[in-house]
Amino acid sequence: MWLDVYEHFSELTESEQLALFNAMKQDLFPDDPSKITKLLKDIREARFASGMGCVHCGSTSVKRNGKI
Repeated sequence: MWLDVYEHFSELTESEQLALFNAMKQDLFPDDPSKITKLLKDIREARFASGMGCVHCGSTSVKRNGKI
């Protein structure tokens, strides 16, 4: 069935294609983007709770732009 829809997709105008895409995106990924943004913020806060450090050794003396 979805092949039939896809087959006729190119017959739609650009605005109709965009409207169909947005409707499908909303149905497939209904989560509010702000929830994802908050989740990423929470992950970053947990990951760097004790400050920035090297992901390999944990050192906080990471060089930045050639300076410590």
